[in-house]
Amino acid sequence: SRHGFRRDEAMANELAAKLLLDAGLDKAAEGYLRAAHYLYYRWGARRKVAQLEELHPTLLRVEVDPRERKAKTYSFTSTTGTMNSEALDMASVMKASQVISGEIVLDQLWRTTLQILLENAGGQFGYFVVRRDGELEVQARCTVPGSQMPSFGAGQPEFPVSIINNVLRTGEPVVLDDATRSGRFSADPYVEAHKPRSVLCVPMRRHGQFEGAIYMENNLTTDAFAAERVEIIRLLSAQAAISMENAELYEDQLRLTEAQQRFVPSQFLENLGHTDIARVDLGQYVAREMSVMFADLRDFTPLAERLGPRAMIELLNRYFGYLGEPISAAGGFIDSYNGDEIMALFGGSADRAVRAGIDMCRALDRFNEASVAEGGPELAMGVGLNTGSLVLGTVGNRERLKCGVVGDTVNLASRIEQLTKHYRVRFLIGEQTHDAMRDKEGVELRRIDRVAVKGKHRAVDLYEVLDAERPERRRAKLATRELLRQGLEHYRRRNFEGAAEVFAEAAQRDPEDAVFELFAGRCARYIETPPPADWGGYEALTRK
Repeated sequence: SRHGFRRDEAMANELAAKLLLDAGLDKAAEGYLRAAHYLYYRWGARRKVAQLEELHPTLLRVEVDPRERKAKTYSFTSTTGTMNSEALDMASVMKASQVISGEIVLDQLWRTTLQILLENAGGQFGYFVVRRDGELEVQARCTVPGSQMPSFGAGQPEFPVSIINNVLRTGEPVVLDDATRSGRFSADPYVEAHKPRSVLCVPMRRHGQFEGAIYMENNLTTDAFAAERVEIIRLLSAQAAISMENAELYEDQLRLTEAQQRFVPSQFLENLGHTDIARVDLGQYVAREMSVMFADLRDFTPLAERLGPRAMIELLNRYFGYLGEPISAAGGFIDSYNGDEIMALFGGSADRAVRAGIDMCRALDRFNEASVAEGGPELAMGVGLNTGSLVLGTVGNRERLKCGVVGDTVNLASRIEQLTKHYRVRFLIGEQTHDAMRDKEGVELRRIDRVAVKGKHRAVDLYEVLDAERPERRRAKLATRELLRQGLEHYRRRNFEGAAEVFAEAAQRDPEDAVFELFAGRCARYIETPPPADWGGYEALTRK
């Protein structure tokens, strides 16, 4: 009806009523039949209205106000009594059903449904009560505007247990005009303590069993819940039960999706063109231009031996918690953990990946500050970053499938991270990452070497990200950055004596910088034994 298809809605209600009548459920069919009658009438199908009245004279005896053509009065008489549009607007009931069926988030569905049921029944407040593991639990509470939920003392029940149990056992609603005068339930501790007046309790059918109930009260008056209202509430509660099943299925799917993302990042699946791991097949792959980051703890093995398994896991999880946030904030995602190593991927600008590495180093400083304050260890970390082409895909067999990343870009990123130990620095990036950066002026860098890593013949420039260092180390390295540049220029031109002098001066200024010590050793070696004529000005490393 929201889109104007009143005829279709009328036919749907008529067919639903016919199905229920064929099943012998006359009472359940009555609500659908009245809705169909009303909708046909509003659509203008006068002969169809008359046909329904002729076919179902005992269920539907209708009187149409002659003024209907000019006014909005619609009245009818049913086996449950006489009502008019002010008392029962079927359009509003259908709208309420649509609202209930449209909710898919379980908590919101409970609240919305209870609010609608209270308004349609004329209750002041109410509960959703379910039985779980043999115990009754309140799943939702609601009051209508202007009413308040009653207060309960310690140990006092929130609802009459005997009424709820009766409804769950029999599957039939309970309507009490005055609960305090009901012989069946007047001895219930809740009834004795709070003396409720009008009470309505309706079962909710789920999976063929009565597992829940809707409980309402109106303490302003007795006889507040009319019989026809009970039928409407039963109709709406049936819709609510279906919607709750759907909402629970939806929440189960969300939980599965969240669990899936703990093992396979959603970004990985999106790159493969999927959102559900169940749709990913063996051998699917996609080529991408991305930045690959490896982050690894230093000297963790001896620390783990001292800590023991449980303390080691707790320490690693705290450490990973600190480092995961900067990666996500930069638009990256963690592809995998390998012991104490993190592998992360970044699409888009290389600048964001560089910023993530800087923020990870700062996060490590915060972690260490908190750890030391609690008497824990201080950790050291190396970060390597490389940018280029790679392949994301699925490998394995039909029984065991793994999402993985392969390519020379990945291998070189791993080698670059391992070289942070060689140079004793925190954060290194390869020349492809450096060249891909759009804002090199926004980050303090220094070129520290040109090498061919183990297993590779092509040499690459290595850059240290100085902003990842602690403030005092960053200042010291900035102060000697020009000397490093001069020394590397002499070195590249095979002027090893000149390079040695520059590196010696720089080492004197900053004795903690291992780069100057490393190049001083190389210069001494080449002064004694010059490199071959085809030397390309770089080192071919023989170890990872």
